[in-house]
Amino acid sequence: MRYQDASFSEMENVGLIDGAVRGSVSIAMLLAVLLTPAMSASTLIVLTLIAMYTGLTAFLGWDPFYALTKKSRARASLSAAVIAHPNRTQHGGDVAHKKAA
Repeated sequence: MRYQDASFSEMENVGLIDGAVRGSVSIAMLLAVLLTPAMSASTLIVLTLIAMYTGLTAFLGWDPFYALTKKSRARASLSAAVIAHPNRTQHGGDVAHKKAA
């Protein structure tokens, strides 16, 4: 059960409030596209695609751009930690090299 919880939390990176905002924005954009008579074709296509993306990410609860930025932030923080303490390893740091008394 713990494995399912851990893997499911990684697959859902859009929270409840963010999803509600995305869904509302998606519906508002689709209504604007449908109710605005004088709109160029390129604007119509762009707004429709953005509305579909925000609606889909709200419905699924996962945003690929959030996932990409989360991984890059994790790598940046890891590299900053390595730069700050270059002698430490991930297996326990300096404590792993000490002998037991």
